[in-house]
Amino acid sequence: MCILIILPVQNTFVYNICGFGILSVLMVKIGCRIKDRDHLIRGTIILYLSAFVLGGIWEMLLGQIASSGLLLGVISFLTLRCILSCYQRYKQKTEYLYEVVINLNGKNKHVMGLCDTGNQLKQPVTGKPVNIIDFDAISDMLEEEVKNQILQMYQFQTAEALTEKICYIPYHSIGEKNGLLPGIRLDYISIRRSGASQLIKGAVAAVTKESVSAKGKYQMILNPSMLED
Repeated sequence: MCILIILPVQNTFVYNICGFGILSVLMVKIGCRIKDRDHLIRGTIILYLSAFVLGGIWEMLLGQIASSGLLLGVISFLTLRCILSCYQRYKQKTEYLYEVVINLNGKNKHVMGLCDTGNQLKQPVTGKPVNIIDFDAISDMLEEEVKNQILQMYQFQTAEALTEKICYIPYHSIGEKNGLLPGIRLDYISIRRSGASQLIKGAVAAVTKESVSAKGKYQMILNPSMLED
């Protein structure tokens, strides 16, 4: 806001637009390193709410302890810190969540995908990155033969006469050094990011019988290499 002091702006309307509009958005964008529009709007709203809350607290306390400027400063600092802490926790929970559209066998399905750096799965033959998806999230899109073979793999870790649409995806996890997951090739996935959609044809997804999210906030774990610019 200090920029407004040195700018030769005389018109009150223009001054307010610059101060409460443009500069506020820039402060949020630069300070929080926000790239997409949705988070920028939310961040700006939180900035205004924080200013409103702090202003109200300041006005209330001025009448009570007008002589103690230091105490007012401490209270304002703690309040702002609490608000920023809440925002950071919210940002961490939502920053890597993306809206994903899956297309398979002529069917579309909308799911939420988490970009997790811990997912480094790759297809053994091609080396292509592999995503992970809940069986329940995709079961109604699968052909009956494919669905039965996937269920057979869950039970016996193998399946007789795999179709061309299923492959083995080896993985390592805590308590299981050499596991296998059934993998399928999707027609395409569309990932909504930074206000635009990223289309990836022939994406491979390992299908897991366990839910990838304990609270059901997402149904897919995206391989981070698919989101690299």
